[in-house]
Amino acid sequence: SLYNAEAGRMRIVLRALEREQAGQKRELIERVEAIAREEFSELKPGERPVEATGLYVLLTFLIESLLRDQVVSFVLAAIGI
Repeated sequence: SLYNAEAGRMRIVLRALEREQAGQKRELIERVEAIAREEFSELKPGERPVEATGLYVLLTFLIESLLRDQVVSFVLAAIGI
């Protein structure tokens, strides 16, 4: 179910293209979160704020982290040589 009336929570499913650059994916995630915050801005005490989750978000951050680590490793190796 996409809506849980007891918890007052809603799940919104977004379908997006997987073959995008990591930066474009990150931008899409940020835009979706901003729109959701606008639409659901009235939080009651104890409610969690809007946040993007899921495999798409996880893989985006993983790719960014791997790319950053590769650059650091390359720079350190170049300095060491």
